[in-house]
Amino acid sequence: MSGSAPDNPGVRVPSPLVFAAAFALGLLLQKFCPAPELSPSLRRALALLCFAVSAALGGWGFAWFLRLRTTVLPSRPSAALITSGPYRFSRNPLYAATALLYAGLALWSGALWALLLLPAAMVVLQRHVIAKEEAYLERRFGADYLDYKDRVRRWL
Repeated sequence: MSGSAPDNPGVRVPSPLVFAAAFALGLLLQKFCPAPELSPSLRRALALLCFAVSAALGGWGFAWFLRLRTTVLPSRPSAALITSGPYRFSRNPLYAATALLYAGLALWSGALWALLLLPAAMVVLQRHVIAKEEAYLERRFGADYLDYKDRVRRWL
C-alpha cells in the first residue's frame, strides 16, 4: 500500500527520551545555576507520594494493555482501543504516571529546575508524540475513537 499512512503512529521521538532530556537539562541547570530547595523532609514525602501514585496508575494502565493484548510501543500497530480501567478517566494515564514519576525523581533529588521543566516536557510530548498517536488512533479506530475522545479528557 504505497502512499498510505503506516499502521503505527509514526512517533519519531520516544516519550522516555522527552522526559530524560528535560530531566538532564534540569540537573545541569541545578548544578550551574542552583535553585532554592524545599526542606528535605517535605520534598521526600512529596516524592514518595508521586512514586506511589505513579506506580498505581502506571501499573493499572499497563495491565489493560496486557489484558487486551495490544502494545505500548508506538512503532507497532494497536490491536485494541482501550477505554476501560484508567482509560475511562484519562486518554493518557501512562504519560500521567510517567510525569508523576519524573516529578518524584526531581523532588527526591532536590532538582527544582528539573521539576520546573516538566511542563515544557509535557508540551513537547503533546506536540510530538500524543498528537501523532491520536491521529493514528483516529485513522485506526474511526468513530469509536472520536466518541471516546469526546467523552474522556486527555489528562485526569
